[in-house]
Amino acid sequence: MSEDDFTSSNIVMNSYFSEKLNLASIYELFTILPINYTLNSKKNSRDKMPYFGFEDVFVSISYCGERRGVRKGGGQIKNAVCVDLQHSEKNIHIKIYETNFLLLGILNEEMGEYSSLLCLNHIKMINDLYIEYKNLTSVEKDETKKWVLNALKNDENLNMFNEDKILEDFTNLQENPLENVNYNVAKFLSMFTYDYPTYELFIEKLEAIENIENKCFEIKPEFLKFNINNNIFNYKLDAEIPMIFLTKELLKIGFGVLYNNWFEPNTLYIMVPLSILSNKKETNEIINLIQNNDRDIKKLKKNMKSLNIKAHRFQVNKVGSIRQTSPTPKKEALNVRNLVLKHIFEILKLKK
Repeated sequence: MSEDDFTSSNIVMNSYFSEKLNLASIYELFTILPINYTLNSKKNSRDKMPYFGFEDVFVSISYCGERRGVRKGGGQIKNAVCVDLQHSEKNIHIKIYETNFLLLGILNEEMGEYSSLLCLNHIKMINDLYIEYKNLTSVEKDETKKWVLNALKNDENLNMFNEDKILEDFTNLQENPLENVNYNVAKFLSMFTYDYPTYELFIEKLEAIENIENKCFEIKPEFLKFNINNNIFNYKLDAEIPMIFLTKELLKIGFGVLYNNWFEPNTLYIMVPLSILSNKKETNEIINLIQNNDRDIKKLKKNMKSLNIKAHRFQVNKVGSIRQTSPTPKKEALNVRNLVLKHIFEILKLKK
């Protein structure tokens, strides 16, 4: 199989940047595109976020028990702002930490780097708009907020869905500037009416923005590096796998193999450390862990993590399907795949 034919079904990537982010400020200021759709993360935990037809837009955000956008309910991470980005006709989930992004759902490294840049640029944009808002005089702030409220208010509710009227009002403001009304800030503040759709809620949101103490960052962050956490590949052999026989033969060769015919009779696991081609030590460590963990895959992964042993993991099903998870770029993952399959084909005397 060539590198072009060996495609990921999912990649998990870390993007590291140079400066520290303020997560609370990012959550308060982050703007998203309103979508008339609800995904209940708790009730529909297996439902995937659909693609809504809009490219390079954010459709949800959550932080410390609060959510805005299409995701509702469910548990949330307290040390990260989580956002959903629509890109390349799919959804990409991004966890924003203080010093890095964790991206889930990308298909290649280029997609991950582009999505990271898009997210960081969005944070820079809202930070610039926040600074522009804070630099207004008290009169300019009051007049700009008053203009926004008058443009959106409709019988004590904010009429954000009358798009023709809103577009007309903002076009008029841009073409015919009003004294003490800032167009950029007015447009920025109006984006929050989708998530705070009543007059009372929107007033509270304006007060929350006014009371933000810190910018999204003090020094403008730039990317330092991108790391692949996991590269996931799925493929299938045209054969049924004799699990016990294959396990014994792979162990003889020196691979770390885990098979429990009582709890998971249809699945065996192969662990290949990153140093497989150059270092026998970690291979032996994995084999020792397997022999001393009662064939428990969860316990094995936990022990490997505590020892900082990174490995390519192969989940082999009895019907021949294989799920490979590699913490490396595609080229290295392909080399290890070819090594493992070479031995499987020889053991089972399969035709390539």
